[in-house]
Order: sequence, then C-alpha cells, then structure tokens
Amino acid sequence: MTIASADLIPLAYTSELPLAGCLYACRGLFHAADYTRASRYIAMRQVAGQAVVELAFQRFLSEQGIPFYQEAVTPFTTPDHASLILGGHLCQIVPIINNHPLAAGQTLGQAYLEESWLPLPSEQGLLDAHEDEELLIYAALSRLTEPGRAGEAHRQGSQEMLVHALPESWAQPQPWAGLGEIGVKSGSAGSLELCLDGQDDRRQYQTETLRLLTGVHQVIQPAFFALATLRTDHHPTGKVEIHRHGQAYVIYPHQWASLWYPGNQITLLGYLSRGETRRIAPSSPGTHFPLTLLHPLPALFERVKKWAGTR
Repeated sequence: MTIASADLIPLAYTSELPLAGCLYACRGLFHAADYTRASRYIAMRQVAGQAVVELAFQRFLSEQGIPFYQEAVTPFTTPDHASLILGGHLCQIVPIINNHPLAAGQTLGQAYLEESWLPLPSEQGLLDAHEDEELLIYAALSRLTEPGRAGEAHRQGSQEMLVHALPESWAQPQPWAGLGEIGVKSGSAGSLELCLDGQDDRRQYQTETLRLLTGVHQVIQPAFFALATLRTDHHPTGKVEIHRHGQAYVIYPHQWASLWYPGNQITLLGYLSRGETRRIAPSSPGTHFPLTLLHPLPALFERVKKWAGTR
C-alpha cells in the first residue's frame, strides 16, 4: 500500500518536549564515553531529538487509546531507556532530523512526500542482534534553526539549553575513587544557575544545581565520582571555572553548545520491520530508500487495537 498524505500523522509539539529531550541526552552521555568531545555534542543532539519524538509518540498513543507498554530491554547498557512494545512487537523510533527551512505554508509531511527519499538507519543498527519482526517507525522532526554553537538563540531572545561536555579525566576518571572536593566559580555578570550531571559511587545518575554569583567560589557538597556535563539555560557572558585538586578547568563563553530544538514540527511517516529494512538496504542507492516502501501507520494502529481486544 502506497503512503498517501492522509497516512502522515502530525504530532503535537509542546513546550515541555525540548527540555525533556535535553535532560535525557545529558543522562545518556555516560553511554557515549568513547566519542570525542566534539562528536558527543552531535550524539547528544541526536539523542535529544529521538527523546522528543518518543515522548510525543507515547502521548499520541495514550490520547488515541492505542494500547502499548514499555519494557527495559537493555537494563545494563542503557538503564534509563525503556523500549516500547506495540501489538506484541518491539518498536524503535527512527528520527529523521530536518534542518532545512520549509516553504511558506508547507507542512513537514508534504516536504517528505515531495522529497520521497528517506535515510536508512546506520549500518550498525541494521546488523545488530534485534529480531527481524521489530518495527522501525520513521518520524520526521523539523527544527527551525541550524544546530550549532551557543549564543544564537540567546541573541534572538529564545529559550535554549546549553551544555559543555567535560574531558575524560572528569567524565571517566581512573581510578574510580571519587573526584574529591570540587569548586566552581562564574565570571558572568549577575547570577548564573548551573547544573552539574555526573555519577555517584554506584554509577547512578547524580545532579546538583548551583546558583553562582560573579567571582564567588562555591564548593559542591555531593560526592561526585564522575562529572560529565555542565548545563545552563542562560548564555554565560564570562568564563566558568571548575576546580579540583588545586587545578582549574576553564570554559569560555564560546565553548557552550546548544541542544535546544526551537519551533519544531513532528510527523509520523510510516514503518518497516527491521527484516524488511535489512533486505532493501543492499538495493538502495547510497544510504537512502524510497518513502513509498513504508507501510502506513493508521492501518497498523487499527490492528494493534484489534489484537489487544483479543488478549
């Protein structure tokens, strides 16, 4: 069955979604420890975008009365993530993030129908040990500004989430013996609210929020064993210093990266099973496949409701 415009499902994009996506990405940074610091920001934006789509999708399912449940499929590698089960099938959202502006009056769904090609998931995603029956649900996420360095959204007066990923000596310290006393100082004008994301001695997520006054050295009370990110929702106008063992690590205003996704549209496009995706990959030009190969989601949702009614 060919995908038609009526099969594309727009999802509500509300103000709490980007914040939730950013916070989830900060928690997930510990699972991206093998990335370079520059690529961590790329990975974090991708994780934030995926979380935004997943949350909007779950809300849609609840509102439409489509039964689903969640299960911790990988409790050791990604303990903060619960996979979605729909009609007895494990589901994975494949977010397609569009950074290009839409034409006047054009919806995100119309843009993809006209484009007619979608990117394949990564090769690793195709080759991993998941079952062929797992469903890959493709969803388009549009952001109205390009991802990039901090400050653009600040200059435009819009909300943002700024992060700085700390180096390995902070995020993955060896030996695992605690970071000791940590001090923080801000050179920004006025007060700066700064959140620190790390791990405790049991490698559980730990966070602390500080309100820093200009030039005042503040000591962190919780015992962090690892510290991965600093984050704030206001653009620092001066440097931020973080100290331990008498040595300072300095972050300058241009070294903050934005994870925020302002003014988005989210559209569910369709789905394929993982097995179907594996089969079409060798015959697809480059790393893309035609959108017309997707199955429509409305028909799937009706089958899920009927399946649940027989349980």
